[in-house]
Amino acid sequence: MKTWLLRLGGPALIPVVGLLLCLALVPFAPRAGASPSAAETAPPPSPTPVTSTSPAPVGQCADDSTAGKRVLALYVRGDDQSDRFAANESRFRSWLDTVDRAFVYSSRINGGGWRKVRWARDAMTCQQVVEDVVVPQTSMEDTDTITAALKAQGYDRADRKYVVWYDQAGCGVGFGAGGNDLPDWYNLYNYGPHYAMIGTSCWSWSTTLHELLHTLGAVNPSAPHASEKGHCWDANDVLCYDDEGLPAGGLKQVCKLPARASKAGLAANVIDCNGDDYFNTAPPAGSYLATHWNVADSEFLYDQEPVKATAGSASAGQTQQVPAGQAQQAPAGQTQQAPTGQLPAGQTPGAPAATEGTAQTSTRQGTDGKSSPPDSGRPVEP
Repeated sequence: MKTWLLRLGGPALIPVVGLLLCLALVPFAPRAGASPSAAETAPPPSPTPVTSTSPAPVGQCADDSTAGKRVLALYVRGDDQSDRFAANESRFRSWLDTVDRAFVYSSRINGGGWRKVRWARDAMTCQQVVEDVVVPQTSMEDTDTITAALKAQGYDRADRKYVVWYDQAGCGVGFGAGGNDLPDWYNLYNYGPHYAMIGTSCWSWSTTLHELLHTLGAVNPSAPHASEKGHCWDANDVLCYDDEGLPAGGLKQVCKLPARASKAGLAANVIDCNGDDYFNTAPPAGSYLATHWNVADSEFLYDQEPVKATAGSASAGQTQQVPAGQAQQAPAGQTQQAPTGQLPAGQTPGAPAATEGTAQTSTRQGTDGKSSPPDSGRPVEP
């Protein structure tokens, strides 16, 4: 610059230009009453979002969520009855735990892998949610009136199946939104609401499992060993018993269980004897369960061991499990909708099933006051 100034006007211009440059760097306060410029009033730029990597809270549950498809347990009584929830809560929770252990054990012998129920869980205690529900005493007449009262209170979500221990004499029955034997994610068995109803005459973990399996889609009439009333005849199996709808020859002991099954209390309560009617985590190609509805693919089950969020995880506090049938779901971010014409007439996910001969349309399967499958009374080991 100095050489340029000398050529332009001589040495006299050098100090003048220097003074002007200095003055330009000196800040001036605005005159009194002057309006600030737009630049002065603009808010500071927003900070760049940063993904949180804060440690997970101490004691964070591996699965503490009620999001997505869940099974919710309810204790139901009439408003004129004494509340026996506190006296039975620990029993209820122990039955849910045993149901899970039965799924884990049966998964190992029916295809391998791992399955557990997607229970609704409490974020603070990490326990399965068991709600204490009061309905009008007149609604305790039968399972239909109880269900109507539950629906009136909002227990009718399409992403829920309900295990209901009602405080009234009765056994078990499972029913709900319908379903059929199609091996598709939009099968109505993959939605709700469905209700596994268990009366006090049959309160036990095995009846709870029995009725829950009905709501998950067992046993379809097309299954190799199905009875006429939604059960099976190839014992030993938690869904096999004489429901007065067995074929000629009646109940047959054809299931070859490992010796450990009896020791674990599963002699009569394994899920799907030989894994060929309604539950197999890896059915052989071309087999019935490879081409029909398979409870092991239900999105109300998990197929991975819970993974507890660890410190430094960006997803701390979130469960890292996925539903068993997620591979059949629509791509991420897209709403699952059944292709037009794929569902039987009158059926949409979450809606009641239409009547048709091949579908399990009544879905009222269970003991209905008859003798329930025996409960060994012993805990099931994984």
